[in-house]
Amino acid sequence: MNHTRLLYLGCILFLAIPVSAMAVSIGDENATLVSTENYTIVPANTMQPYIVHQHSALGALHAASLDGDPNYTVTNVMPAEMGYLLVTSVAGIENRMENDTPVSWTYWLNGDEMQAGPAQKRVNSGDTVTYSYGPANHTLAEAAYTLNISVTVVDESNETAAAMTVADVLGQQENLTTLAAAVNATGLTEPLSQDGPYTVFAPTDAAFEALGNETVDQLMNETDRLTAVLQYHVVEGNYTSQQLMEMTQNQTMNQTANMTQEQNVTTGNQTTNQTANMTQNQTANMTMENVTGTQTMENVTAQQQAAVMLQTLLGQNLTVSQNQSTGDLMAGNATIVMADINASNGVVHVIDAVLMPPENVTAAVLTEPGATPADQSSAIISEDSGDLTIINRTG
Repeated sequence: MNHTRLLYLGCILFLAIPVSAMAVSIGDENATLVSTENYTIVPANTMQPYIVHQHSALGALHAASLDGDPNYTVTNVMPAEMGYLLVTSVAGIENRMENDTPVSWTYWLNGDEMQAGPAQKRVNSGDTVTYSYGPANHTLAEAAYTLNISVTVVDESNETAAAMTVADVLGQQENLTTLAAAVNATGLTEPLSQDGPYTVFAPTDAAFEALGNETVDQLMNETDRLTAVLQYHVVEGNYTSQQLMEMTQNQTMNQTANMTQEQNVTTGNQTTNQTANMTQNQTANMTMENVTGTQTMENVTAQQQAAVMLQTLLGQNLTVSQNQSTGDLMAGNATIVMADINASNGVVHVIDAVLMPPENVTAAVLTEPGATPADQSSAIISEDSGDLTIINRTG
């Protein structure tokens, strides 16, 4: 009998142990990060992409999630200039309120809790980044869940130094001779030879020919206008075709969800009106009208291209979309006909048309190589401590 009572008491004591004292490890991951490269990360509460250094605490989490496990989400809960992307879930475990107490994710570097945003905190080879889940001000010992990421940082700066820059690529492509001449004429060769990174949407010689000789000659003789046109083809950041495709597909999903909600509301109102107010003949007529309306809505949806907006060196937004009929990626009204020509300071996508900015927009003055015009609204996010920056290039 005494043994039974002791066992019963032991079970009660075991069940009384706080859950926070029994941290569950989500996993121990390894992340290999390249110091000269970035990730493009889209917060869950916006479709605007952020450029995040790979060798950051958030870069480590992103690298660990590339095989799909553990997944994660972030939100830009503060103004962009405050430089904070908040991790809101890891492995499906979301931040929440529990008994009026916030329970959320935070992160640690080599056992020390960090206050800087995870996209800003630089990491080095040998570092361990730990994401922990628990109430405010919890310690690692009190965490309910933890994820450990062992970091290796690869420095490829020496390897890429000898590679061609974006300017070199433009100069050596046989079908980009007009563009290369224009770049040289406007003095953009030097900025496009700097660190970047840049994504260049490069019109072919045939694209310039389609403008007509008179228009091309006029552009070549108007340096300011030509500079504005060329700056409209350049975006800061390294956007591969795969990243652009993923960004537009995310937009498609978002638009589809919104469209479905609107259609459901409209259908509900139509059904109510039909039942309450219409004769049999009127109902039949409305049915035909509904069919027509549905077809029209489907046509609009098919024609509508899901798009993302990227800010150019000119300071104007450039629409990048996926053609819903052909599946091709488009920059403005131009189709990307050759993608992902890699350079040491960015990537070049060849397009089949010349993009024209608004007539009244003047060329931006780049105060330093690769700098965004000072009067534009793209957010460059940094800390006084000299830590990493993240960039929202959508304006």
